[in-house]
Amino acid sequence: MLPPIIRLKLLQLRYVLRTYVAIEGIANVVLLLGLLFWVDLAGDRFLESSVVFRAVVLLLMIGLAGFVVWKRLLSRLLQPIRDRQLAVLLERAYPELGESLITSVDLQTADRTKNREQEYDHRSDGYYPFFLQRTVRSAAHVLRPLDVRSLFRYRRLVVLLLLAMLFGGTVLGFCSVYTETAEIWFSRNILLSEKEWPRFSRIVLEGFDAEGRVRIAKGDPFPCIVKADATAPQVPSRVQIQWALVEGGSRGGKTITIDRFQSETIDGVEHRTFLHTIPELIDSVVLTVIAGDTRIEGRVIEVVPPPNILDYELTVRYPEYRQRSDQMLRPTGRATVPEGSSLAIRGRTNKPLHSGTVAINGGSAVAVESIEAETLLTRIDDLRANALLEFSLEDTDGIANRQPVRLDLEIVNDQPPTVGARLDGIGTAITPIAVLPVQGEVTDDYGLVDVRFRFATARNPVPVPLGEDPDTQSPDPQRQDQQQQEQQPIASETQPDQEGIEPIAALDGTITNQPLGQAFSVAERLLKPGDRLTLFVEASDAYSLPQTPGAAAAKPHLAMSETWQLEIVSPARLKGMLDAREIGLRERFEALIEDVRRTQGLLAELSWEKSTEAPNVKPNETQTMPESDGQASPKTDGQATPETDSRSQEKSPGEKTAEPPPFDGISEEQAERGTYNIARAQRDAQKETYELQGIVGGFTAIRKEMVNNQIFSPDLQERIDGRILIPLKSLIEKDFFDLETVLAECGRSIENRATVPRGTIAEQHRLGLSRLAGILEKMAAIRDQMLNRESFNEAVDLLREIIQQQKDLREETIEQRKKQLRSLLE
Repeated sequence: MLPPIIRLKLLQLRYVLRTYVAIEGIANVVLLLGLLFWVDLAGDRFLESSVVFRAVVLLLMIGLAGFVVWKRLLSRLLQPIRDRQLAVLLERAYPELGESLITSVDLQTADRTKNREQEYDHRSDGYYPFFLQRTVRSAAHVLRPLDVRSLFRYRRLVVLLLLAMLFGGTVLGFCSVYTETAEIWFSRNILLSEKEWPRFSRIVLEGFDAEGRVRIAKGDPFPCIVKADATAPQVPSRVQIQWALVEGGSRGGKTITIDRFQSETIDGVEHRTFLHTIPELIDSVVLTVIAGDTRIEGRVIEVVPPPNILDYELTVRYPEYRQRSDQMLRPTGRATVPEGSSLAIRGRTNKPLHSGTVAINGGSAVAVESIEAETLLTRIDDLRANALLEFSLEDTDGIANRQPVRLDLEIVNDQPPTVGARLDGIGTAITPIAVLPVQGEVTDDYGLVDVRFRFATARNPVPVPLGEDPDTQSPDPQRQDQQQQEQQPIASETQPDQEGIEPIAALDGTITNQPLGQAFSVAERLLKPGDRLTLFVEASDAYSLPQTPGAAAAKPHLAMSETWQLEIVSPARLKGMLDAREIGLRERFEALIEDVRRTQGLLAELSWEKSTEAPNVKPNETQTMPESDGQASPKTDGQATPETDSRSQEKSPGEKTAEPPPFDGISEEQAERGTYNIARAQRDAQKETYELQGIVGGFTAIRKEMVNNQIFSPDLQERIDGRILIPLKSLIEKDFFDLETVLAECGRSIENRATVPRGTIAEQHRLGLSRLAGILEKMAAIRDQMLNRESFNEAVDLLREIIQQQKDLREETIEQRKKQLRSLLE
């Protein structure tokens, strides 16, 4: 066991050592914290770093302070101090111990490791108790007068304490004197707030919220309004504005200096106002404003799309007279709606709305009916005229659209019905017992109510003079009117004029298309030759919309077809008029026969006899070339003429006739002539077919008029149908079709003459001539049927010529009387 004196000295040394380390570590920490305070205060005051930078600096300061606290204080205080370490320290400080203290401490340590319950025998380790006791007493003797505090250097510790007190005292003194500045530093650098340092110049950037943000519509300009306090110690004369795109922008920033300002007084305080407008911002930007020693940064102008209507949904309620259910429309910017409709306009917007107004045709704006999230609703009742709707919107951020959103509503007025009617098989003259068939259809955009015939009759007030047959009067209405004016009226009993309506169809207002297939009976009107009938088809719709809301219902729209002015003639006169038209058709048919004969002549010119080449041709001999006008050449059938016979007989008896080489095909001259004539014959056949179709149409019209005027007897039916129309249609559908087929085959054979034998071409040529001969024979038979009424037609023409001469003489007499009257007046 160590003596008490040695244990006391070791305990004193341990206590002094830990006290020294604690004081030194605390002084180091205080010195570091004071130094960091002044550095951070000075840097932030003059640099005004951002929050991020201040946060990084704070972390570095905390890390550095923690490192010093651990390294210079905690780690040293927590380090265990053993007796042997203290003994070594004393041995180094006091060499006179001669390692007796270390030996005593080591023996004590070794003794503790042995079994403390057994008596330890030093002799077993080679020690002797005598020498051990002597060593312990020697160490105790030396340590007794020593002061362990003399081992430490207190000058360094005092200097360190003075420096720590200096830095700590200045910090405490600064904080107590400049409390506001210390609070600002603590708020900015410890709490990382946005609190600003006091400045010599004071400026304000208007238009931003408490978070330093403002929202504007995309494409709108932003006015930067900077106000500087003119009562501050330093009043700036210029302001620098910097803006740069936030992250994700597509363009760089810009800096501008404003040196123009306007002085004004606000609440008794004079200010300088600097203004700069940033034009048409597309992306969000960050603003920084510098004026004097003041810097405002981190102001964000957030660019958002303005409120807009993406699409519309129109619910159209039709007027009652249209009997239609509501219709849903989805227009883009223009909609067409019927007149008198009521509309519910629902618009879907691109963002939630706060408010919205609508102006119609530039009038005063009124609030929309309702706004729900991203949908607005407005209504228009009984729309009568075109309307331009202009929507002004404001979203929940207070952003309004610069230009109103427009919706153009175009009114479609109810149109009158469309009456497409025509008389089928009726001319300008009819008999008193005629039936007038009407074909076509009547349509309306929404619905028909009534379709009817409307007619008017004009009775002839002038009886026919004696000796003049009404059946032979001129069918010209203008001449007949003139004749009636010139004649003296003779008193006679006449029937009055009539006007009336004959129903066709009564509808319920929902049918939009009504076909016409009705007939108007003239016999029911009791008309006589010389009277006139005016007829047309009239239709009305269900239109009943009043001119103004609340007024009486309007009359329906009326529409009528073309007006037919018909002259009433006797059946005999109508037959004469139709016979005259038949004569014209017969003349056209006779001209067509001549055309077919010319076509036959074109084909008859061609000859396909086998030809030989004649190498010895005399100079005075000429060859007959094909003519282009279609006339036959002198040599048409391949037979020898008298001139050729005489020339062949004039040959000398000794002259030998050369045998021509064999030739199986047609010659180039025959092919050229054949191609030309066949092509012309094909064109003529097509033209003749079209002409035949016109003649068939003319006879069909005559037939219809006879049927509708009830003058179509069985004999006429047998003659026109069985002897004229049916043969004419057979010519078109069969004979001319077969002819065109044969001509086409013959033309192709001539083109392929290198492979087609001459006999085949000649056979096709003969077949074409046979077809033409058959056509001419049938046409002649049809013409004979047309000539059966020639004598009657000639008599009618002679009578008309006499009547015309009588009228011309009357006109000349009237003109002479007028001249005599003028001469008397002069």
